[in-house]
Amino acid sequence: MYVKLKNGNIYAAGPNEDDTLFIYTLHKEKADGSFEKTEYGFKRKISLYDEDVEEYFELKWTFKLDVGEKGIPDEWTVTGDSDLPHGKVVLRFGFGNIPGWVQDDRGVCHKEYDFNLTTAWWVEKYTEIRNGVKQPGVTWVRTPVSKEEFVKQYKFYKSSMM
Repeated sequence: MYVKLKNGNIYAAGPNEDDTLFIYTLHKEKADGSFEKTEYGFKRKISLYDEDVEEYFELKWTFKLDVGEKGIPDEWTVTGDSDLPHGKVVLRFGFGNIPGWVQDDRGVCHKEYDFNLTTAWWVEKYTEIRNGVKQPGVTWVRTPVSKEEFVKQYKFYKSSMM
């Protein structure tokens, strides 16, 4: 999950031991006096209803890739073992075994593909809290992007650039 403050800064968010949340960054310039220095960067305990919180949201990176198998979907979400900056995407299928794919478990398999074979890209987002108001339901909003923008956003949100 991510938090965008009203000052425009975006931070990764995670749970504290006491069921509150924290935001964190590796960048000193994004950490004002309210952040605590840790061995990994800077962290701040936060209430998602604080007046300086613009939104609390989640993102998914979804793309289209036809794997050439009848009955297998052509839309996939980037998995954690993909390596987009190096052009590799790992597809994971959990509803049966596909011939030629690596079998992970009963009915679960995966296969690595060249990211250049993808044909369409979306960043999907749902906002849980906006300007101190919990949003009704969970609605994913799909925004089409170019392949270059897809990789750029993925690298930003999934790396130490935050």
